[in-house]
Amino acid sequence: MKKNLLASAVLLAFTANAFAANEFADGKEVVLNNYSGNFYAGQYYVSGGNPTNFNPTNSYYFRSEGNPSDVPNTKLDTKVTLTGTLADGDLVGGNVFRGVDCPIDSEHTDLSLNSTTVIVDGGIVEENLIGGTKFTNYKKDGLKSDIGTVNIIVKNGGVVKEATIVGSVSKSSGQTNSTVSNANVTVEGGSTLNGLIIGGVSAETGGNSTKDYGLVSSVKVANVTIKDSTVNAIGEKGTHSIKTAELDGVAILHGGVAYDGGNAGAAGNRQSDTGTVVVNLSGAEVNGDVYLGGLAADNKSKVNVESSTVVLGKGTKIDGELNMGHLNGENGQSNELSATATFDSTDVVITGGVKTTESAVIQATGNFNDENASAEDALAKLQKITGLSGEKAHELTIQEGMYNGAIATNANGTVVAKVNSIMSNVLDLTASTTLSMNRILMNDVRKRLGDIRSAEGTHGIWARYDGGKFSGSNGFENDFHTI
Repeated sequence: MKKNLLASAVLLAFTANAFAANEFADGKEVVLNNYSGNFYAGQYYVSGGNPTNFNPTNSYYFRSEGNPSDVPNTKLDTKVTLTGTLADGDLVGGNVFRGVDCPIDSEHTDLSLNSTTVIVDGGIVEENLIGGTKFTNYKKDGLKSDIGTVNIIVKNGGVVKEATIVGSVSKSSGQTNSTVSNANVTVEGGSTLNGLIIGGVSAETGGNSTKDYGLVSSVKVANVTIKDSTVNAIGEKGTHSIKTAELDGVAILHGGVAYDGGNAGAAGNRQSDTGTVVVNLSGAEVNGDVYLGGLAADNKSKVNVESSTVVLGKGTKIDGELNMGHLNGENGQSNELSATATFDSTDVVITGGVKTTESAVIQATGNFNDENASAEDALAKLQKITGLSGEKAHELTIQEGMYNGAIATNANGTVVAKVNSIMSNVLDLTASTTLSMNRILMNDVRKRLGDIRSAEGTHGIWARYDGGKFSGSNGFENDFHTI
């Protein structure tokens, strides 16, 4: 459904002077020009308190179980395109919930959506871009937001001045559970991000509360492409929505964030889970560190990342460190993730080198291999880019190319070379064909006639079979049969 401001308009469009400091689109497709304040593409909910203090005109709110106004629509597909400047606020693709302690029936606690799509087309977001739902919740339990797909596109020189957060943000002292099943992020065309968090954020705001509320934010699958664009580091104080010093200098985080929200006495457990993450960098300038895990900032916080991969293509520069593990604060908890860095071009620079974990996989493709004169040269190039040689040696694997054979090192840096199986099989086939022809020629007609002359019978049918097998390296086999 599309809503219009003027009879001639086909999309809902907002300008800076038209609305209050917090506006929502209620799931209508929106083209947003210049606006000042937070903008929510989904629905806006206020629970308890005085809704007039933080409540745009005609938004939904419910103050008690006996007086609900509207039930959230959990089947919406939201879409907002920013072409101008969003000043002094976040751009949120999902819903927003702002609540305090009051009873609400279960049908008002499900803020799920089918999908969200946020497009920054040459526009500027002065604070955060959040793909999922934003919770600001005090002492309210049972809230959830399940989103099927989150799509984020920043193109044509678009800028996000604070962090881009792929999942939902839960700043809460009540129980919340948010999940994004699939996330797709594309940053292209000379665009700029200032921090990318590929996961959800769980932050407790409960102060000295002793209750374990259980905040969980999850992103199951995320695919990210950054092409011919820039990602800068998050500043030393974090962002407007995430104030934690651990993010200082981090440009890309392949997982979510769990922390105490700046409240040292927060007693509840906070968790951010991420499933499979794949990030493709091509012509990307990354000014800061890249972590293939998430951030757990304290002993009540935990992050999990199942599988994390970064593919580094031509023209990629990381002015910082590529870290194959989690970014954890003191006593932060995290799983042992499966992390892989794949180099697809020799035109890659990592000024701070690669910091590995014991299980990390560092590999290069056949394309990387064939950009060098030999497999040995390719290995030397990979060691130079990563800094993984000598005392910092790690297992490295370079896949076989069309010209250069595969090559690898073990954990001690010892080289293990392999034959180019493509060329080897060609040579084996050529040799075996020559041998087969020789065998056939040796089994000529005169020998066959001699066999017939020595036979005792004077008539009947005569046949002779000759067969065998040739074998070579790399599992090559060739059977031959002659009648």
